[in-house]
Amino acid sequence: MAQRTAWAPSAFDAVAVHESLRALGGHQIRGVRYIDLDYGTARPYWDEGERDLVAFGVELDLDDGSTRSVVWEQRDANQGLGVRAEALIPAHVTSGSTWDVSRRWRRKGPARISSVQSWWWKNDTTRHGAGEPVTTSFELHGLALRDGAEEALIMLHGVDDVTVYLNPGRSLRARVLSPELVPLGGPDAAAGEALPTG
Repeated sequence: MAQRTAWAPSAFDAVAVHESLRALGGHQIRGVRYIDLDYGTARPYWDEGERDLVAFGVELDLDDGSTRSVVWEQRDANQGLGVRAEALIPAHVTSGSTWDVSRRWRRKGPARISSVQSWWWKNDTTRHGAGEPVTTSFELHGLALRDGAEEALIMLHGVDDVTVYLNPGRSLRARVLSPELVPLGGPDAAAGEALPTG
């Protein structure tokens, strides 16, 4: 898995990151934790009904004994979802609340990962006054982990939050997935803007 996944300096790099994320396919999800701010209460602030909203990210324990984390990352004005081959605590988050949501995911989401889809925000940097794109880079804004009809949709939410939708319906998916996001892999990729692969 690529070390840095939140940003890709080119379309080719975005495709390479997506290909590395596909390595999650075929794994059982053994445990899931949300890493959130510590609000000093036993009440889970992340539960917002149709979505789960966490400040730091999600840790996934897989059947091979590894842990993968999906975390909000920022670099200058850019933000994206980082996917790391390690737990967030203690390596990247020193304080916060850990919520074991394994039962919730077993009840409402996928038990294994059969396929992975990613969505990318395309940044066009223009030369002052020129109006023509000078450089294009991509930010990872969404990740779907699927097993048949079961889906966990993990999205960048606003500034500095990660949102999880477990089996969102068609209308909710349409509201969440902006047509400006570029899909890679999965059924949405055929309808969206394609990134060059060769």
